[in-house]
Amino acid sequence: DTSLGEAGELFTGILFNLYTAPNGFCFDTYCSDEPIMDNPKLHGYNVNERITDFMREVRFWAEAYKTNHVQITMGGDFNYIVASSWFKNMDKLIKYINSKFSDVNVLYSTPACYLKALHAENVTWPVKDNDDFFPYGSDEHTYWTGYFTSRPNLKNLVYRANNVLQAVKQLRVVLDTELEEEETLMNRAMGIAQHHDAVSGTEKQHVSDDYALYLSEGLDASEKIFSAAYKKWLGNDLPAQRFCRLANISQCEQVEAATRFTVSIYNPLAHPVTYPVRVPVIPGFYKVIGPTGEEIPNELIPVPQEVMEIPGRTTNATLELFFYAEEVPALGLMSYHVERFDGGVVPVAERQNLSLPGVNTNLTAPLETSQETPDDIEVDNGVLQLIFNISNGQLQFIRRDQETWAFHQNFYQYEGSKGYNYNIYSRASGAYIFRPVKDEVDIVTPYANVSIFRGKHVIEVHQQFGPWVSQIIRLYQGKDDIEFQWLVGPIPVDKWVGKEVITRYKTQLMTGGELYTDSNGRRLMRRVRNHRSSWNLTLTEPVASNYYPITSAAAIFGNRHRVTVLTDRPQGAASLTDGEVEIMLHRRLFYDDGKGVSEPLDEIQYTKGLVARGTHIVQLSKTYKEARPRTRAPPSNSTANITTTAPPPVTPPDTPYKYREGAERHRIGAVNLVYGPLLSFTRTSYTAAEWSKRYRMKYTGLLREPLPLNVHLLTLERWTNTSLLVRLEHLFEAREHPTLSQPVSIDLKNLFSELDVTRGVELNLGANQELAKTTRLQWAHEGTKTEFHRQPLGSDLVVELAPMDVRTFQLFVSPRKSA
Repeated sequence: DTSLGEAGELFTGILFNLYTAPNGFCFDTYCSDEPIMDNPKLHGYNVNERITDFMREVRFWAEAYKTNHVQITMGGDFNYIVASSWFKNMDKLIKYINSKFSDVNVLYSTPACYLKALHAENVTWPVKDNDDFFPYGSDEHTYWTGYFTSRPNLKNLVYRANNVLQAVKQLRVVLDTELEEEETLMNRAMGIAQHHDAVSGTEKQHVSDDYALYLSEGLDASEKIFSAAYKKWLGNDLPAQRFCRLANISQCEQVEAATRFTVSIYNPLAHPVTYPVRVPVIPGFYKVIGPTGEEIPNELIPVPQEVMEIPGRTTNATLELFFYAEEVPALGLMSYHVERFDGGVVPVAERQNLSLPGVNTNLTAPLETSQETPDDIEVDNGVLQLIFNISNGQLQFIRRDQETWAFHQNFYQYEGSKGYNYNIYSRASGAYIFRPVKDEVDIVTPYANVSIFRGKHVIEVHQQFGPWVSQIIRLYQGKDDIEFQWLVGPIPVDKWVGKEVITRYKTQLMTGGELYTDSNGRRLMRRVRNHRSSWNLTLTEPVASNYYPITSAAAIFGNRHRVTVLTDRPQGAASLTDGEVEIMLHRRLFYDDGKGVSEPLDEIQYTKGLVARGTHIVQLSKTYKEARPRTRAPPSNSTANITTTAPPPVTPPDTPYKYREGAERHRIGAVNLVYGPLLSFTRTSYTAAEWSKRYRMKYTGLLREPLPLNVHLLTLERWTNTSLLVRLEHLFEAREHPTLSQPVSIDLKNLFSELDVTRGVELNLGANQELAKTTRLQWAHEGTKTEFHRQPLGSDLVVELAPMDVRTFQLFVSPRKSA
């Protein structure tokens, strides 16, 4: 990030041959390459031939490097089964090449030594600032874009477990050394899940199951930490807390058939949050009592039939109890008492079924915004109006701020390529590789059966697109976000044809061939269809080569409007036609792609194909009009097999704060979705009055005051017996917002409500070295260097965060006497 000057620089590059040895020089037990025979008395003596071949490869590699230092990787996946064979042959290469070639020096090296040698050359390096190396294509038909989505349930579990882990670290601050081993279990499980063949979904099925088991054990341990912390805050004999692990399929064994139970909501965010609570329950009248004894309005919404039929779901819950937890304090806790009463007619939200009389083929719409037809069905939450086509049951328009957006959403499927990977033309779609048979996508169905449930606080539109695809479109009263809760699976097996299922959000924005995707939840990266900024792209896979990874968000921009989609797990996304965002949700494939997994991506649960359920948050925003209007770019498949050498569509320089409304909603919405409040449950025989007399129902939080809205508390954990580790993150990029993109100051000395900070030390990002003692190499690079001076932490312990800045501190603390 050049906006942070040298502090934002990272020296990196791409290896020449993935990370494997030059062709012909694999020396492992399964390799058939010829070893180096250096005994001249033997008939197999081949030193001269082998070192000549090796040097031919090295000189070929060297043409791609900027200096005379060439990094030759020797090894690869599943290598060094017989390490001695490798080292014997590498020793011979070093010995004989160095003795024969006066202009070459071959040596064993390390990344640190290689980096030092490059730095000593004092050359000027190119800069990749608004670009990266995605997507990776190892040959014309092998794009590594499938793993962006592979194993969607494991990806979501890793996200949810990380949310719990960050909360566990915070809660352990109040527990001193208590339950340290339990935190370690969760830390270890999450650490293992970060392996590049774990959360990526590129492992064998039994290994994926093992990762999930470790995470489950970590969640078991985390419940003990939640219980211990809550006892300190709410009462020493508070019952143990339990998570609802299967809440995503509307199942919660902790409250199943319970007459009375409590819901405790911990907010790990550094600002207060109003959170919509949904609890799966059986029919009855429900009374919810809040932390101050007030009765909380609630309502019951039916669980869709498609959810109740998910394989493995074992619950009698047919309804979801909905209520708001208002203003849960930053790093604070609120508890709610729930009681069920039997008898009478259950007060379920009003239901309306949408009949489909026929197909309306005459809908037209001008660019960017449009007008709906008089027969459409509308739902309204006071801020947004969703208009559904009465002929096909699909979302057609959205009205916001007296503008009507043409907006369509549906589910589609790509057919995955079959093959046995003998050559590049027989490459199969698999865990790593996305390779559709054709560039066109097939619609799952053009029609949806629709039921609309209108509650006082939430409106739900239940859509069924067939026996294996459905979703809920959810509007909360007075809120301007749209929640799409999708359900896909079991993906049917039809003549062993693999399916890769997407959702597509279609508008009529003129986006100029551009899509923006988040970089690990932080900067938005500009992606231009059919183009790479660093090299000329030859399109041989127009769909797969335009897919990019998203970890929390994708966005498109028109002349006056912006659409942002927030996700609850890593996924693959593309914009193959202007005004559209498609996101891959689920994959079921029957051929291996030959990249190391050695089995098809065919996940089975309860003897059926895996069912995946997840959430997208769609935000519609206005933007400032650009100086030069955008135009439409050709779709991805219109230039197949053509080498693109022209520059991408010209985007005028950013107008300051052009995207301020959308930026604020995106940044705050994404952090709330990924790090949001956590629910735990316990059964009780006490009435609400008895419970409130026995236990406290609110803890106002670990922080003295909430942090500014543009600052995220990335890490808070006990570091030593007398110190804490704190990481603070500025959520906004420069020039995204007139106020939230400004630098912000935080007073670390007065950060906590119950702890005094006696002194602080700034650390590097990895927290393994004091920043003042860290020496970084300075690199000469193209372009101008941004002047950025980070003020060191002073004795007043006031720290300033620049846009996109992350700073790490060790804070020494002692209990506050007044606390």
